[in-house]
Amino acid sequence: MPGCCEVLWEFRPPDEVSTAAVKAELERLLAVVSSDVEVEMAQIAGVPALAARNDSAAVAIARALGALGPPGEVPFGTEAGFFEQAGIPSLVCGPGAISQAHQPNEWIASSELKAVDRFLARLGAWATGAEVRE
Repeated sequence: MPGCCEVLWEFRPPDEVSTAAVKAELERLLAVVSSDVEVEMAQIAGVPALAARNDSAAVAIARALGALGPPGEVPFGTEAGFFEQAGIPSLVCGPGAISQAHQPNEWIASSELKAVDRFLARLGAWATGAEVRE
């Protein structure tokens, strides 16, 4: 049995889950396995989760411009959580499904690209007061 090992792991908790609580639970579980286990954990980076609220101004604008789908949490890191913490209503959106992204043979339907083009045209028109060109 090796004397030590190193494990690198990643966890993106939702807002209601504390990183400290996850660490404490992991230490508790390891102590059950063996009292000889010594654990050192270091957080290398942290990105706040984003859970777009139904009452968010960003969600209201996206809905008014024809974006589909209910708001929810995203299972990946973006800067949007930092903006939301700073009081700037934020939203992460785009074509395709995150479950398809960054996979072997990744693909996206051309209809989804056309839909996001239409949404961005409406967003640009909304932001500038220009006429929508679709």
